[in-house]
Parts: sequence; structure tokens; C-alpha cells
Amino acid sequence: MEERGRRRILENISKFLAYGCNLGSNVTFKDVARSFGIMKTNSIGLKGLEGRAVYPIVSLMSHSCANNLTVVMGPGKRIAFKPQKAIKHGEELTIWYGKNNLT
Repeated sequence: MEERGRRRILENISKFLAYGCNLGSNVTFKDVARSFGIMKTNSIGLKGLEGRAVYPIVSLMSHSCANNLTVVMGPGKRIAFKPQKAIKHGEELTIWYGKNNLT
């Protein structure tokens, strides 16, 4: 999506929240843009669903194109992972941040 189109969408969301939801100045364009960035960067894709979910602790996990964990349960209040290979003691646990990483 081009930058101008993305900005227009974020502006429309900001206006909807401010006026349509009566939040007024409690929600700014900057707030909406930051929330969009967090969702885009730290969310997990939901297989078979048009959406993504943010799990705060999971969002702290490191990304790897050769990840050693894969998501096996979600969306919901909990999320679960399974190893993709043998993981050595002390080895960093990594996930793939790709589009639909819930399997």
C-alpha cells in the first residue's frame, strides 16, 4: 500500500474514533499511527482468518527466518508453540513474524 493511501486510511480511522465514537481529542492521528505500527510489527497472523492478534509477551520474542518454534494454538487468551527442531539448552527461542504464522 502506498504511503499516501495508508495515511488517508489512518486519518479516517482517527476521525471515526474522535467523532464517531465520541473520543474527541483523547485519540490523535499519532496514537492511531503508533497502534497501527505496533499491530503491523508485533502481531501474529491467524491462519484461516482475516486478522492478526497481539500477544504482548510473544511480541518480545526474536524473529528468525530459520525459526525454531511455530505457533500451534490461538487465537484466544492463550497461545502455544511447538519446536520445529531439537532446541539445545540455552539456545534462543525464535519465531517467524510472517503474514500467517499460525499453523
